[in-house]
Amino acid sequence: MGFNETVEALRQMISSGEAQKHFPKGYVDYARRTVEAMAGDIEVAQASLEDRLQINPKVVSDVKAVLRDSVNTIVLENTNQFRARFIQNYVLLAVNWNRNLAQDEEIYRIVQTIDRVKEMHRETLGLIEVTRQLVGRVKSMLDREPPVYNVSRHYLQSIKERLN
Repeated sequence: MGFNETVEALRQMISSGEAQKHFPKGYVDYARRTVEAMAGDIEVAQASLEDRLQINPKVVSDVKAVLRDSVNTIVLENTNQFRARFIQNYVLLAVNWNRNLAQDEEIYRIVQTIDRVKEMHRETLGLIEVTRQLVGRVKSMLDREPPVYNVSRHYLQSIKERLN
């Protein structure tokens, strides 16, 4: 997704009122202001021939606040599809803005934290699926109880009790 698409997606999510349903009001207000500020900075930088654009320290601080709140949302709350898309788009905009303009180390670290949490979440979902498959196979194996397993019926019974 390019710059314009990312900014438009964020603006649409905020202006539609959907963001207010999924995030606290303060988060949405900060997000709205920082999206507009980052988009404005990038647009000015693209149109400018200057080597270095002066970034407002308040914007940097506000972007950090939104990113920290995003980490809290990901870790502490149920992350539905809307929240995930919003945070993904916001992080994409913040990463590009930070890489090219703000160059703030803390923003970089917060984004790394978000990426790691997302990766751990994906891995956990994969582990859950593998565990479900294994439990299903063990249950079906226990239901059949081939003659070979008669030797260790007590062991199989203890496994069955733990699975139920």
